[in-house]
Formats: sequence, C-alpha cells, structure tokens
Amino acid sequence: MTNQNSNRQSEEQPKDRSSQPQSTQENEDANAKFFVTQKSLPLVRYLSSNHSDEWDSYTDDEESFIQSFPKIELHVHLDGSFDPHYLFDFLQQQLQQSPQYSDPIQTPSPYLCWPTEQPVPWDPDNSPLPLRSKVQDCQTPKQYHQLCTCRGYRSLAQMLHCFQYFLPLVQGNLELLEKLAFDFVQRQWEQHVMYTEVRYSPHLLATQQSTGDEENKATSSIISAEQVYQAVTHGLRRGTQHFGIKVNQILCAITWHPEWAEGTLELAQEHFHEFPCGVVGIDIAAGEEHFDVERHPELYQPHYDMIQKAKQLHIPIALHAGESTSRARDNVRTAIETYGAKRIGHGYRMVDQPELMKFVKERGCHVEVCLTSSDETGGWDYDENTHKDWKQHPCVTMKQHGVPFSLSSDDPAVFHTSLAWQYRTAVTKIGFDREIFEQTNLDAIAAAFLPEDEKEELREQVRRYCSNAHRRSFRRASSETFTDRVYLSNKQYL
Repeated sequence: MTNQNSNRQSEEQPKDRSSQPQSTQENEDANAKFFVTQKSLPLVRYLSSNHSDEWDSYTDDEESFIQSFPKIELHVHLDGSFDPHYLFDFLQQQLQQSPQYSDPIQTPSPYLCWPTEQPVPWDPDNSPLPLRSKVQDCQTPKQYHQLCTCRGYRSLAQMLHCFQYFLPLVQGNLELLEKLAFDFVQRQWEQHVMYTEVRYSPHLLATQQSTGDEENKATSSIISAEQVYQAVTHGLRRGTQHFGIKVNQILCAITWHPEWAEGTLELAQEHFHEFPCGVVGIDIAAGEEHFDVERHPELYQPHYDMIQKAKQLHIPIALHAGESTSRARDNVRTAIETYGAKRIGHGYRMVDQPELMKFVKERGCHVEVCLTSSDETGGWDYDENTHKDWKQHPCVTMKQHGVPFSLSSDDPAVFHTSLAWQYRTAVTKIGFDREIFEQTNLDAIAAAFLPEDEKEELREQVRRYCSNAHRRSFRRASSETFTDRVYLSNKQYL
C-alpha cells in the first residue's frame, strides 16, 4: 500500500507541459524522453501477464515514438477508466472513518452501497450476481483489481459484470466523480492524447433512488444525472486547463435501462456544445439488444425514438454495433441506414461480409477499433483452439478494404490496459508502422465531432510531428529493451 500510495502521489503532481513549445524537434525529443523515462505504464501494473515473445525485440525507439505521438481517442468510457487501485484505497479510507463494530457479523457501512446480489439481464443465465461478499473478500489492492477486471473470459457479459463491483462505490459521490474525471484527463495527458471524446451515462453514475439495503436507506441521498454531469464536466475542465489537452463528451443511454433514453437526450440537448468539455454526441452502450425489435421491443422503441430525435436536433450519433455476436453484423447497416450513425463502435462482425464493408466505406462511416477489448469480449471471432494470430485481426481486413478506423482503449481499467498498450500491440503483434498510425489518427480527426477549424489544428499537430519524426523510424536492436526496464522498475506490483 505504501508503494502504491507514494506512486499515486507522484503521478498527481506532473510537470505542466501545456505551456511548453512543441514546434521544434528538440522539444519533441524532450517530451518523448520525459514519457519514456519518467512515467510508469498506466493501469498495467502486472506486466508479467502482458509479456510474450513479440516484446523481446521491442525497442526504445518504438516506445519513444508511441509515447510521444500526438494521439486521438474517440472510443473510451469514463466509468470503464476508473483505476481499481485508487478505488480500493478510497474504500479503505471510508472503512477507517466508519464506526467500528464489536460484532464481527455487522457489515461496515461503506460496504452497504453494494447489494447482496443483483440481477444481470444481459447474462444468458439471468442468475443474480453476488456483489457485497465478493468485495468484502478483497483484502488487497491486487485482489480488488482482479475482481474489477476482465481478462481471459472472451465474454461481453462477463465484462459487464465487472462494472458492478465498483459502480456502487462511485454512484452519487460527486466529489469522487469530479476527482476521477480529473484523473482521466491526467492519464490521457500521460499518453500524449491531444484530443479525446470520452463517453459515459450520467444516469448510471447517479442515484435515482435510495441505494443499498434497508439499513442504509436512511443515509442515502438522491443525486440526479444533471448533478453527475456537472461534477464530471467540472473535473474534465480542471484537467484540460491544467494539462493543456482537449476533451469533449459523448452521453450514453444504456441498453438495459430504456427509461433513461429520453433523459439522456435531454441532457445532451441542454449541454450540446457547451465548451470547453461540452457534449458533442450521443451513443447507446452495454449491448446491442436494443436493435432487436422482435426479441426486445421494450428496449427497442425508447432508444429508437431517442436517436430519431437526436437526428432532428443535429446531435451527432456514434453507436456500438457489430461487436459481439453473428447477429450483430446486421446492426452495423441498421445503425448507419436507419439510425444515422456517423461512427461505429467496434463493428468487427462486418469483416466477413465484403459488401457490408464496401457500404461502410462508401457512407464514410468511421470504425472505432479497440484491440484488447475485441479479444476479451469475444468481438474478434477466431478459433480459440488454434493459435491467435493478431495479423488476422478484423482491423487488418478493414484496412485492406479501405474502411477508415482508429484505435481506442474502450474500458482501459476493466480490460487492464491503456491506449498506449493498444499502440504497442499494434506494433509488435500486427506490424503497424508510423505511416499507419499517422493515417488512422488523421481518419480519427476527420470523424471527430468537432468544427472543421479545430480539426485542422489537430491535423497540423499530427503532420508536424510526423514530418519531424522521420529519423525516429522504428529500428530493431539487441540491447536491453524498454519492456525489460519497466518490468524491473514495476516488480513491486507483480
């Protein structure tokens, strides 16, 4: 705990890079050196679990390029970015401040925000998920981290389960939400992400009614989605002002909560383009069942109505579609033709239909690709009994067919990853080079929900960096690698 807390404190007091000039090669090299030598890898503390043979030839040149490259991220969930280590520390602080009960059977009050168990409608078994006991069993940050992360299951349902182990802790806590939003901006800055469109559901982070068991209802308070939005926005604005990067918001409806759809649209309309950190788009997250009018009419109609109204209000639409099942490929066409989506989140199931990829390309629809997520949710469909070949990833097929896409991290904390790790994976396992990164980020800028003048500013930053980075091309070397040094420096977390 001591090492983690001291590391946390050092991360919360970064040097302010926003005022540093970036127009010269000297300053760009200095920035690259800062990121490589001074920052540990965000949210990837157990590096042994990420080691594979491909990393053996990974060089400092590649890491320097990846860390200093000016990135765009279009698909990242705020609530999927909450660091479990930080939340565990917060929970321990709450426990220390709570009354100490002599009766060992008495549940300490901080745990009461978790119900004993919770229905999970997205699970095919529809079995209640035990929550409170699972959280109480976690005695170390590592145990809580493992509970809140999804690796190795290849299941979207299992990923959604992970959120239930930390959402009750943050729901309705406006001070904590503001802090977490600020921390999100810091992690984007650490990875040199110059523009982000972060998405979340204010309703999911609110407390629309008293939460917890009967014994805790007396102390529960109702926090609205509007209050959540204000807290998050304040944290994002403080962060962007401090770190000198740009972040805007996409508000999400939640598939399994159709009663939130209308309120989500109202929030988006009210705060649309309230810059800085304003709302720039709308989405529907946590499953694609809302597309299925036959099987889920109760989910379909409210979300369909929400999107149609958003179109009338000229609020841009980015939709999760084509992610996790064979039926989902039809959702890609529906999202574009019927719902008017300008961007598709994931879309991996389109790649076995060349005509669909042609349609996506002709409509100019951008695909938000998340490498780690596609593997962990099962969105990337491959034979699990054979060797996993990253060179056969759906994004490779998209590239071959001219479908514009960019890389994002999706839920970095839940998937135990980061945007920088998506880039590292693309280099070592797929074979992406500087030119591909340049093109995917220019494509991301073109698809961003921004005015054209702001897009041009971002394009200029990418082009300027790439024109000055020719001598920083990837080179293989037999010397000690960056991964070796980071692994050794982070052994305290293994």
